[in-house]
Amino acid sequence: KGIMLPEGTEIIRIDDGDYKLAIRQAEADLSVNKAKLDELNLNQKDLATRLALSRKKLDISKNERVRQEALYKKNAISQSGRDAAQTAVLQLELEVQSYNSQLATLPAQRAVLMAQIDIANTKVSTQQRNLDRTHIKLPFNSRIDSLSVEEGQFVTIGTPLFSAQTTDKVEINAQFTPVLFQKLAADFKNRSDLLKQALVRHDTRELFSQL
Repeated sequence: KGIMLPEGTEIIRIDDGDYKLAIRQAEADLSVNKAKLDELNLNQKDLATRLALSRKKLDISKNERVRQEALYKKNAISQSGRDAAQTAVLQLELEVQSYNSQLATLPAQRAVLMAQIDIANTKVSTQQRNLDRTHIKLPFNSRIDSLSVEEGQFVTIGTPLFSAQTTDKVEINAQFTPVLFQKLAADFKNRSDLLKQALVRHDTRELFSQL
């Protein structure tokens, strides 16, 4: 108490173990969600490739079905041969539809992951600010007025730690009688009416508030 310290002096340090752990957890969540997004992007490329191949196979299968139908009409193949060609087309159509459905769900999954990444980024930033706040430094050249904590003490958010005053101003508690104060306030312009009232009432509290 009473010591003079320069601006930027670190005067209190709060144990940062919990905050560092919270940052690691937030960073881990962020990494997981980014990995999921990368996996989704790879999955999208894979599905797009599979869809393109299935469509090509479907086109070939349709052409084969037309050929088999023509041969069947000429009695060149059996009913089972024609049915097999039709079955192959149906299976490939289902495959194409399945890939299209999977691709259609990816935008919603991506939106969810992006939101989770934003939340994780916010958590990382918040925990980093909390960590930075464990180093308490003077914002200006100061004189320590009082200390409210001791080393090793547990404190909660909102607990007063210390008080300090800037050193570029000085507050002096001075008491004057109304007559002496009149001399002090002789240079107050256009306020003679207030001074006279204060002398009559012997009450300077209202005078100070108005001045």
